[in-house]
Amino acid sequence: MIRIQPDRKALDLNRVSQHMIDRTANIVAESEIESRISIFPFDNQSAITGPLIFILYTMDNTSKLAFAIYSIVGLAILIRTNKLVPLPYMDEIFHVGQVQAYCRGDYFSYDPKLTTPPGLYIVSLVFVKVSQFLGLTDTNGCSVKALRTYNYILSLALFFVLHSLISTLNKNKSHAWKALTTITLMFFPVSFFFNQLYYTEVASLLSVLLGYKFALDKKYWLSSFIFLISLSMRQTNVIYAAMVMGYSVLQELNTLSSPTNQAIINQPAYSTRTLDSFLTQFKVVLIATLSNLPNLLITLSGYLVVFSSFAYFLYSNGGIVLGDKSNHVATLHFPQMYYLIMFLAGMCFPAISHIVDPIYFFRKNFLRIEHPFILSDNRHFSFYIWKDVYRRHYLIRYILVPVYFYAGWLCWRSLAITLIPSPLLEFRYFIMPYYFYRLHIEQPGKSRTLTELVWNLVINLGVYYLFFNKPFIWPQNPNEIMRFMW
Repeated sequence: MIRIQPDRKALDLNRVSQHMIDRTANIVAESEIESRISIFPFDNQSAITGPLIFILYTMDNTSKLAFAIYSIVGLAILIRTNKLVPLPYMDEIFHVGQVQAYCRGDYFSYDPKLTTPPGLYIVSLVFVKVSQFLGLTDTNGCSVKALRTYNYILSLALFFVLHSLISTLNKNKSHAWKALTTITLMFFPVSFFFNQLYYTEVASLLSVLLGYKFALDKKYWLSSFIFLISLSMRQTNVIYAAMVMGYSVLQELNTLSSPTNQAIINQPAYSTRTLDSFLTQFKVVLIATLSNLPNLLITLSGYLVVFSSFAYFLYSNGGIVLGDKSNHVATLHFPQMYYLIMFLAGMCFPAISHIVDPIYFFRKNFLRIEHPFILSDNRHFSFYIWKDVYRRHYLIRYILVPVYFYAGWLCWRSLAITLIPSPLLEFRYFIMPYYFYRLHIEQPGKSRTLTELVWNLVINLGVYYLFFNKPFIWPQNPNEIMRFMW
């Protein structure tokens, strides 16, 4: 066992740690009713396999093979995780504790440390009630293993949604390419890691991508309904709802506008490299939107319900953050974009290295915000990046500017508005931008996609090796095992 002590200057987690200890004690008591080492919470595993077999029947053989590989690997990781980490870990403590309160019938208390709405817990409660009604479990269905299994099932649903999205966006590609791209994106290391834990990431991603898929199919009311559900997973999903509505406006204008305007509207985003070209396109879209405003309002009115609901939430809650507002204060943290750009360049390098386009400007902002959680928790990889790179010397932030520029050269289009307000660097915040970016770049061929798949698998192997085989302890908390994670 390795003894690693985090930075004392930034360590101020006594209050949080005590709260986590109390929650863990309650969860252990809840989980003792399930003493046997079970992998699934169901005695009848047809609860999982039945619906999936029906969906698989409609897929081509290569996609079935890709799904089978993902399912087996994901299940193996789930089994290993439940064996080595039987108790809730990190933020699982808060999520598991809250849904177990719901399972006890306590629907009106809410952990003050939770900063997101209860959508995931409601979905999990539906899983629990269905499994109990059908007699698929002899426990209460709310154990840590059961909750992780529900997330694993959601990740299987994510496979089908992602495959459907990729097929819609790339109609002329072969079945083999679509299957290979789907499994490559499913093994995206950050997202894949949280698919086997009880976090909000997979449910949030599933709802946003499903809402986007319905918008592509011009099922706008269904899309807006799914986005309304997505807000119950994460409040910041309203940004993606706005982005998809904007795309839907362009999609409708493409059928309502004149052929000349259609040609301008359909120009790719990277064609707006100069201010003049951007203003030209913006003017055409604005005039076309105002000319067709009545039709657009009727067709896309479902999204107005989403934004009205979000506005009411902001008003009634007094801000976007639930619960622990003190540690999640919105601020202008522009370096988040630098971190995202480098992250995307690294993760997507096999896919984008042959389609580099220089950008015409790069906004310089060296303001760096150092959130206390970054250097107070050495279980996250970001702790070591910050401590051993950014804190090595004050000039590092300036020395890395050319690296930022090169990374931006590779992947300059990204989603900024959900990241800049956050002062905390966590890789899971990059999951949604990654998927939208990766889905819309110039798609690589089979060889590069296969290289990207191998790249993702190697990263996953390294991460899980550290997570499973390199635990450590904090001297101030010797009875609790810590593990590295994203």
